[in-house]
Amino acid sequence: MALALSGGLLPSPSAFIVLVSGLLTGRAVGAVALVLAFGAGMALTLTAVGVATVRGYGLLSVHPRLRVVTSWLPPLAGLAVCAGGLLYIAAAATALAA
Repeated sequence: MALALSGGLLPSPSAFIVLVSGLLTGRAVGAVALVLAFGAGMALTLTAVGVATVRGYGLLSVHPRLRVVTSWLPPLAGLAVCAGGLLYIAAAATALAA
């Protein structure tokens, strides 16, 4: 549910560009069809990620040794996201300094 809400709240920049360019060139119907295809693709992707997450967690939590892994996965994932963000900040800072 959270994935669907976050995906729906954030518009796709490429879908917006397709829609505006379709409107400007007089191909509004084709542009709307493409934007609907973008939306369907996003919905399918978010659904697949949600199903894979729920099924994967269920499979990992069945085995006793893997329960330890599943208890550490959320903090490790958070650390990985923070590390990736720090790498992006470092890359942006070096690009701005140059």
